[in-house]
Amino acid sequence: MELRMTEKAQTVFLESLEAEGLDPQSTYLKVGAEPGGCSGWKFKLETTDTRTAADSAYFHGDVRLIINQVQFHTIIGSLEIDYSEKNLVEQGFIFKRLDTGQMCGCGESFTPLNSNKPLGW
Repeated sequence: MELRMTEKAQTVFLESLEAEGLDPQSTYLKVGAEPGGCSGWKFKLETTDTRTAADSAYFHGDVRLIINQVQFHTIIGSLEIDYSEKNLVEQGFIFKRLDTGQMCGCGESFTPLNSNKPLGW
């Protein structure tokens, strides 16, 4: 499994930490998923200063990413986090699945790994 973050996403995240007065050396970007969206699951990002034994850590530049191992291996799968500046409406962090799994057309939700359910269920 792979979790990566583009340089653009790293820059935006680090700028947001600076704006909020958070230290990148002690702040993690936690990647996760929760039920919802048109395809069953949606991605979520949050900052935290705590890493649990259930979290795997990945480092990209000065960004410290963590992800729950169970969600990573059973629901999310390999993932790339990017940042889009298309326009004001579509601006923000976006997710790209790197191997298996489907995403809805807007990119907001996805089917879990090994799901045989169609999009939009």
